[in-house]
Amino acid sequence: MKVVFAADPTPEEPDKFPPGYQYPLAQRGVYSVRSMALMGRLLTVLVVDEQGWPKWYPIQLFEIADPRLPESWLFTRRPENVLTAVWGYPSMATDLQHIVELRRRSESALRTFLAESGVAGYDEAAGRFHDF
Repeated sequence: MKVVFAADPTPEEPDKFPPGYQYPLAQRGVYSVRSMALMGRLLTVLVVDEQGWPKWYPIQLFEIADPRLPESWLFTRRPENVLTAVWGYPSMATDLQHIVELRRRSESALRTFLAESGVAGYDEAAGRFHDF
């Protein structure tokens, strides 16, 4: 699945970001979706942004460029969790701890993301993923 960042960079939830916040996404930039999650009532997508790390963003910020989902994706429903549903690569969909560790940028989560998500690679010197 591919999306195009097409939103006004002003966030929909101003209380969560400082005044003048700019999303680290290129206007009209095309991003591969590495996972999707329903957080409460908000559908989010995981993309490698311009800072080179995977982050969750509201789907409303994007237009859909290619709606096809990867064949390897799994789906998990977690009604008791903040993430009520997750679609994505196997560890993302089945291991809640992986989601936490990816946010913390742990070495094991980095390796798993690189191995399972389909991202192009990781530049160790720069400390960032690249997704060509």
